[in-house]
Amino acid sequence: MFKFLERVFGKPMRYYENLMESRKEHSNITAGQINEVKKLLEPCVLQATAFTPIAETPASIALKATAELPTDPKGNALPYWGRFKHNSTTWDFFAKPEKITPRQYENFSRLVPQIDDLSATISKDWEQKSVNSLPIWEEIIHRFPEIHREIVSLQPNHPWTLYRRAKKTIADLDYQFVLGGYPQWKVNNVDFRKIKDIEFIGEFKVPSTDYSLYYFKDPVNNVLDIKIQSF
Repeated sequence: MFKFLERVFGKPMRYYENLMESRKEHSNITAGQINEVKKLLEPCVLQATAFTPIAETPASIALKATAELPTDPKGNALPYWGRFKHNSTTWDFFAKPEKITPRQYENFSRLVPQIDDLSATISKDWEQKSVNSLPIWEEIIHRFPEIHREIVSLQPNHPWTLYRRAKKTIADLDYQFVLGGYPQWKVNNVDFRKIKDIEFIGEFKVPSTDYSLYYFKDPVNNVLDIKIQSF
């Protein structure tokens, strides 16, 4: 396996052996090490607003509005899932989850700034709470290299496991929809240099699938972009 990875990606075989070794669950992580990492991570914590549906499948809401509402490629109105607020920003969310696939996700999901003439209120079909957010380990490496080095020095053989355990005591990842915080990428195939200057808006976990939609806004042209990942 490691020789195959070496041929494909060009890194030494020992690199992949070390990577897999660092992710073993049954490593010798101490409570003291976890507390040290928690202190290191305190300045990195961002506040996010997480939403969990009260019903198993929140009902779409019938709308009456004079504004032009988002539609699918056939011109049919996308189901409205509600109005969601994080800090001082409010968003209206439209989606047809059963149609969201890697090829068609851009056509069946819209997260838009509050539509002023849309008679809607903050959705009551969702439980809302403020949560702490931390990046995935790979983003720590790029965004906070000094903290990454400190964690590696604390646990050279299992830094990823140490970070994961410390993160679990701080951040809450139990949600279907979240606004703010850091993107929780499912797969580390992201070029962090390309996203460091764009604003992360939120993540929607598509029901009954392993897909997540990630919404970003380019501050220069104010355009909303969507990315999709699955395991």
